[in-house]
Amino acid sequence: MLDDWSVMSRLWGLLTMWMLAKEFITTPNTDDKEPRVRKVKTAISGTQIVSLVGFFVLENVAWLSRRKVLAWSDKSQPKLILWCVRSWGVYVFAELGRLLFERIRKRRGEAGQEDAEARTQWNKQFVENLAWAPLTVHWTTPGGLLPESVAALLASYAQFISVQGLWKETAESA
Repeated sequence: MLDDWSVMSRLWGLLTMWMLAKEFITTPNTDDKEPRVRKVKTAISGTQIVSLVGFFVLENVAWLSRRKVLAWSDKSQPKLILWCVRSWGVYVFAELGRLLFERIRKRRGEAGQEDAEARTQWNKQFVENLAWAPLTVHWTTPGGLLPESVAALLASYAQFISVQGLWKETAESA
């Protein structure tokens, strides 16, 4: 039941992706004057949007077919889930790339100064995605790469960082 709830709640992610894709296509990226920076940011954003659209579409098609809402065969569902996780993995690695690119620009002084809170936030995002990265590879490899105890530990740690950030945001908005 919790699995169904989590997939159903992510179903709305398709709407978010549609809005982000529309904004990405219609809004020119004029924030950065340097063409190299603009190209890298555009490539990373485009990759993230395409990969998340793939993730949401594949996950929801698999879920809806499992519930017999869509007429996909039971044999196709493991393939859908495999490609779903691969799409998510592309997003995770693109996010790591974005964070590293941002860090390099800050260190070179190209992106303005950074306060301690921004640095802490960057560290949390980087560590969270760094924890998810081996899991995306593990879950897309037949038989997995990691012992299940290590996979569970990494997933728990990444979720802990995520929930901790949400708790902090909730406390600040209250």
